[in-house]
Amino acid sequence: MVKINCTHQAKMNINYGKPQKWHSEKLNLLMNPIRERYKKTYEQVGLNVRAARRLASQQEDSETVESICGELLSIVAAMPPTVKPFHKTSNETWGEFDWVSYFSKFQKDLKEDFQYIRDDHWLMGDCSDEDL
Repeated sequence: MVKINCTHQAKMNINYGKPQKWHSEKLNLLMNPIRERYKKTYEQVGLNVRAARRLASQQEDSETVESICGELLSIVAAMPPTVKPFHKTSNETWGEFDWVSYFSKFQKDLKEDFQYIRDDHWLMGDCSDEDL
């Protein structure tokens, strides 16, 4: 007789559509195509990054430039090299992709987004410089 571990089954997220999103919203452009095409891989990478406590949402100051960039680096390290992140526009695999250039541009754009949000809140009078 085979005994089934019921606690493990209860923790599984049975989802017949897209897997539940676990990454920062700022990573949607990169991660959503993977989420749609590589469902099991996406979930496994999410479990690995979450277990390493590298999700931006798990950080003390969540959703900062540093925490989101740290999450991206953890995803890059955890993803299998055979995944094709941009399969509609490129045949490059995850392992062949130029992550240094991508990361540099991503970090620059992210800093600009955060600066725009900071300036917008300051101009609206929502908060002072100390709050940001």
